[in-house]
Amino acid sequence: MVKRALVWKAFPLLMVALAVASVAVAALVLAQKSSPARALGPWIRPPEGQVAAVDFDIAPDLRTVANRATYIIRGTVVKQASTTRDYGLRAPVRKVVSTVRVEESLKGQLGAEHITVGHFGGYEDPAATPGSQVVLFLRQVNHTVARTPVPYDYFTVNGPQGKFLVFQGHISPMGPEYAETTVQYRGMPEQDFVREVRRLAP
Repeated sequence: MVKRALVWKAFPLLMVALAVASVAVAALVLAQKSSPARALGPWIRPPEGQVAAVDFDIAPDLRTVANRATYIIRGTVVKQASTTRDYGLRAPVRKVVSTVRVEESLKGQLGAEHITVGHFGGYEDPAATPGSQVVLFLRQVNHTVARTPVPYDYFTVNGPQGKFLVFQGHISPMGPEYAETTVQYRGMPEQDFVREVRRLAP
């Protein structure tokens, strides 16, 4: 009887706790829906569908990546720099900026021998390591709509899908989470891959 009485006394408190939790969850969902730019990250403010300085979309195949890219280059990473900033998120965000020497333009003309490319996360990213040879699918940063100053001028299309490492003359795609769209190019000779990119690029 005593146990039953204690249960009945605790029941109202339990209901109140559940109600408070429900309200908190509802408020969080509403905040995320009403602030899409915040959900995407501190570098993105997509007015009229434009992406400022990063692209985390997922493409179904390499042709789509090539179509979305304004520039496609083959080059060599010559320098790397990184910064960590606190944007009020759960953890500080690390940005890696690589300076790339342009060896060959496969789509578009950059008009520069060296360019800066932003990498998000960037930890142990071979495509951002000095000395690495890379093929990059790029878009130019829209500095006018970026929410914070952006210390680079280009970013890779579809994140890891838009960068490929050239190792010992063969292609190694970046981003294992996207392997289903790029695995067919793993181990392909560089020149064969370049010809394929030229074929796919509009």
